Amino acid sequence: MSKLSPNSQTPTSERLRFSTAILRLLGEELNPSPDQGILELIKNSYDADAKNCTVELKGVHIKGGSIVLKDDGVGMTSEEIRNGWLIVGDSMKSRSETSPSGRLHVGSKGLGRLGALRLGRKVELTTRPKSEPGIQYRMEIDWASFDDAAVVEEVELAVTREEVPNGTSHGTEITVSELPTPWSKGDIKRLARAILLLRDPFAKNQGFQASLRAEEFVELEKLAHEGYFGECNFHLIAKVDLDGRALVEVRSSGGKRLFAGKHADVSVEKGNPIYELPPLTFELWEFKLSAEAFAASVNQTTVKAVKGWLEQFGGVRLYHRGVRVLPYGDPKNDWLDMNLRRSQHQELRPSTNNSIGCVRIEDPSGVFQQKTDRLGFVESHALDELRRFTDEALDWMSRERRKEREQRKKAAIERVQTEKNEAEKQMKSVIEKLPPTQRKEVAAAVKKMQTAHDAEVELKDETAQLYFTLGTVGTTAAAFAHQTKQPIRGIVADAKLLEEYLGDPQELALFREESSKAVKRIHGEARAIYSFSSVTLRLLEHEKRRSARHSVHELLNETVELLTPYFEARETTVQRDYTDGDLRVWCPRAAFEAIFTNLLTNSLQAFEARAKSGITSGPRLINLQTRVSGGMVTIRVQDNGPGIERLALEEIWLPGRTTTDKGTGLGLAIVKDVVEGLRGRVEAEAHGEFGGASFTITLPLKI
Repeated sequence: MSKLSPNSQTPTSERLRFSTAILRLLGEELNPSPDQGILELIKNSYDADAKNCTVELKGVHIKGGSIVLKDDGVGMTSEEIRNGWLIVGDSMKSRSETSPSGRLHVGSKGLGRLGALRLGRKVELTTRPKSEPGIQYRMEIDWASFDDAAVVEEVELAVTREEVPNGTSHGTEITVSELPTPWSKGDIKRLARAILLLRDPFAKNQGFQASLRAEEFVELEKLAHEGYFGECNFHLIAKVDLDGRALVEVRSSGGKRLFAGKHADVSVEKGNPIYELPPLTFELWEFKLSAEAFAASVNQTTVKAVKGWLEQFGGVRLYHRGVRVLPYGDPKNDWLDMNLRRSQHQELRPSTNNSIGCVRIEDPSGVFQQKTDRLGFVESHALDELRRFTDEALDWMSRERRKEREQRKKAAIERVQTEKNEAEKQMKSVIEKLPPTQRKEVAAAVKKMQTAHDAEVELKDETAQLYFTLGTVGTTAAAFAHQTKQPIRGIVADAKLLEEYLGDPQELALFREESSKAVKRIHGEARAIYSFSSVTLRLLEHEKRRSARHSVHELLNETVELLTPYFEARETTVQRDYTDGDLRVWCPRAAFEAIFTNLLTNSLQAFEARAKSGITSGPRLINLQTRVSGGMVTIRVQDNGPGIERLALEEIWLPGRTTTDKGTGLGLAIVKDVVEGLRGRVEAEAHGEFGGASFTITLPLKI
C-alpha cells in the first residue's frame, strides 16, 4: 500500500452533481409537443395496470390553465415514488418485465414523464396504492424552487402519507397547473387524436381505455367508431410466426378469401430468407375511392364520408406491446414509403390516402428499442427487417391482384371472341333464310358495316400500337441513355483541348497533329450520338404501325440492324439460326420491333448488370432461332447472360416488376401484350440452352 507524502492531505469524498438546467434539457427538449408528454403519463397508467385513464383540460384556452390525469391503476407506495417515479433515467418498471397483471411495459425511463410534468409551473401527485388500502400519498413540485437552486439535489420534495376512507378506490391523480401559454383548438384536437390512437381504436377487447374530456375527443371517437371497414375492397392480413416465416392472405369486405400465400410467395429473394423479427401482424384495409366502387354499397356510403374518415385515421400505425409508437402513421409520416411505391407503380398499390392499417408487435424480448425522445424506434436490423416484410407483403398483394386482373382480361377476350363468332354464325343463318332479293341487299349492308368496323378496329389497333411503341422507346432510351454520356464527355474534353490550342497560335502550330486527331475524335463521337438517337426515331416511324404481311427473317434482321450501335458499344455478338423458307406473319412492323427490341434490350441489360457485379465471363452472345411447326413460327431469343434471377417466371410479365436496378418493368409486359394481340404466345426459361434467359415467341403464319 502506497504511503501519503508528508505534504499530502487525506482525499475528500465527492459526487457528480447536475445543474437544475438539466431538467429543462431532458424534459422539455425531449418532448417537443404537449401531447407527446401527456401520452407518456398515460403510458405510465397503462404500466400501472389501469383499466381507465382520463385527461381533463381546465382553462387551457388562456394562460394559467391546468391538466388533470386520473387512472384506476395499482398506485404507488412511498418507496415506489422515491425509488421509481422521482428517478430520471430509470424507473421501477424498467427492472421488471411485466406489470402485476402481465402487461409488457411500454413507458420510458422517466424522461417522458419529466417532460410532461414540466408543462406547467406546479405539479401535484396523489396516489393510492392497491397494496395499502385506506392510504394515499401526496407530493407537490414547484419548479420555481429549482430555478433558485444551483444543483438538483439541493431541492427537497416532501411525500405526505394520509388516511382516506375505506373503500376509496386505488389509482393515481396528477395535476399539472399554471401552464405558461394558452392552448389553441388545434393543440386540443391534436391531443384528442393522439390519445384516441394510443390504443388501437378499431381493435376489440381493449382492456385499457384512455379518453380526453373534450368535445374534440367525442367527435373523433364517434368518427372512429363509424368503422367503414365493411366498405373496403381489399383486406390484407400478413403475419410473421415464431420461426420468422410469413403467412399472408387478402379478403374482400365480406370476409371472402381472395388470395393466400405462404412464406416463399412473400420472401422472394434467393433462398427465401426468413424475417428476423418477433411474431407480428400487419393488417391493411384498402379502398377504391370512386363513386362507382360505392354504387352497390348496402349502406350507400358516400365517397366523401370515407375520404373524411381516412383523412383522420388513414396510414399505417405501429403498436408495440399494445401501445402506439409515434410518429409512425402520423399525417405526412409515410414510414413504409407507400406513396413512393405507388408513384413508381401506380397500378394496384395502396397509398396513405386510400388505406388504413396497423402493425402489431408484442416483442417480449425487447428487440425493438424506442429512441430517447420516444419518437420512433432506434434504427436497427430489426426495423429494416420490419420494413422489408411489410414492403414484400404489399408487393405480394399487388402481384396477386395483377394476376387476377390478367386472368379476367384473358377470359373477357375469349368470351368476346366466342360471342363474336356466334353472332356471325347467327347473322349468316338469318341472311340465308331471307328471300334472294333481300338477302343480297342485307348481305351488302352487313359487308359495308363489317368494312367500317374493320377500319375502326384498325385505327384503334394503330393507336394501341403507338402506345406500345412509345413504351418501347422509353425502355430503350432508359436502358441506353448512358451510352451517349461517354461520347459527350469525349467531345467536351476534345473541345477544351482545341480551345487551349486556338488560344496560342504557336502552340497550335506545335500540336497540329494532336489537334487533327481531336477533330477526328469529335466527328466519331458525334456519329455515335447520332446513331444512338436514330434508334428511337426509327422506332417511331408512322408507317410501321400499319398491319401487313411481313417476312419474319427480314423483320428480325431489321431489328438487329436498328440496335447494332448498342451491340457494338457492349461488344455483343448476335448469331442467327434461321430455318429455311420465306416465313411470313400478319402484323404491324412496329409490333414486331416492340417485341424483339425489348427482348434484345433485356439481354444487353443482363450483360451489363453482370459486369457491374464484378463477375467476369467470356464473349457476350445472343442467339436468334426460327423454326416452323403446324402453321406456326417459333422464334427463340437466347443469351449467355446470368439468366432470370430474383423474380419468379410468372412475375416477369407483370408491369413494374424488374430485375435490374434502373429498369422500368414495362418491357416484358409490352412483349406479352403485343404477342397476345397477334394471337400468339410467349414463354420464358430462367436458364436456357446458352445458360442465360430464353424467350420463345410463337406466332401464326400468314400464307
